[in-house]
Amino acid sequence: MNLNEARNLLPQDLIDKIFSIGLSFELKDLKLQEIGGFIDGVRLPIGSTGLVITKIDANISNITEGYDIKIIVTCDIETGVPAIKLDGMGGELVPSTYIALRGGVTIFDKKILNAEVKGKLCRKKNI
Repeated sequence: MNLNEARNLLPQDLIDKIFSIGLSFELKDLKLQEIGGFIDGVRLPIGSTGLVITKIDANISNITEGYDIKIIVTCDIETGVPAIKLDGMGGELVPSTYIALRGGVTIFDKKILNAEVKGKLCRKKNI
């Protein structure tokens, strides 16, 4: 039985409340190298803005190296207007080195904008 067949056996109001969660990890030389996870199908309101988070993805990599840790977090957001969604809103950070912010806009299931801003971070040197 596949997922669609299983959904046909469940009442629609229960299906609307189902969400999925995932977790992954990678070991290198028996040490944790990377960990990631997601939650999809949730409805987390952002204060009183009318915006609702529907999906969150997060990943931390290069953990073993320590000095080159990379953190990536993205989320999908509903705007309250059914036809407009904010997709992949989030960022990437390598502390003291690099930052990137990105996201897109979808209208009527058609991607109309995808943007990314990148920058290098510098440590302030004591003089």
